Amino acid sequence: MHVIACYNIKGGVGKTATAVNLAFSAATAGSKTLLWDLDPQGSASFYFTAAPDQGVKPKKLLKAKDKITRMILPTTCDGLDILPADLSLRHFDAELADAKKAHKKLLKIREALTKEYDTLILDCPPSISHLSDAVFFLADVLAVPVIPTTLSMQSLAHLKTYLKDFSSGPGPSLKPFFSMADRRKKLHRETLTALAGQDGFCATVIPARSRIEQMGTRLTPVGGFAPGSEEAELYVALWEELQAGVYS
Repeated sequence: MHVIACYNIKGGVGKTATAVNLAFSAATAGSKTLLWDLDPQGSASFYFTAAPDQGVKPKKLLKAKDKITRMILPTTCDGLDILPADLSLRHFDAELADAKKAHKKLLKIREALTKEYDTLILDCPPSISHLSDAVFFLADVLAVPVIPTTLSMQSLAHLKTYLKDFSSGPGPSLKPFFSMADRRKKLHRETLTALAGQDGFCATVIPARSRIEQMGTRLTPVGGFAPGSEEAELYVALWEELQAGVYS
């Protein structure tokens, strides 16, 4: 099973939209996929109409191991399931801090999921914490959405510095990509031009588009309500780049 974590230290960069659309793209491509919503806001769960009381509690997650598959819900997308979140996940970091050998417990969960799925997509909260450390330990690839602005680039630099000193192993492959890009803005255009093909950035650029924002009212990934659209095809292209990154 390949694990791709959608993560950024900074919030508001299109992380959840990316996770949802990557999961949809993976499933559409024939990969049995699980989307694990690790963000207590539960936005990814909301997109798939998971009710707040269906979220998985942190203590149950750490104790679940082989039983975790009982907590998974189907979605309306063929080949795509979700492990939903709710506000109780705000305590997950504390549970990980207190748990003995927390990383090994999460690896047991990964082993159980490997029996059922080809791809695991993680939608992560924006933070540096025990949870993010666990994600770095579990993930094969970190998909990092970056808005072409100074603050967003600075957050990426902080993440790179942190990963260099990551103490739990070599860490995942870092795959940043530009997200919510608006070429009408001079700063965005200049940043995109200056860093095109550099600094390990993916070639695919996800634009700021109203069609992506419509996911919140349509409660489905872009490919679910606008198949064949440019936005849907861009997420497919991003999925293909990130999947290739698993093998790099």
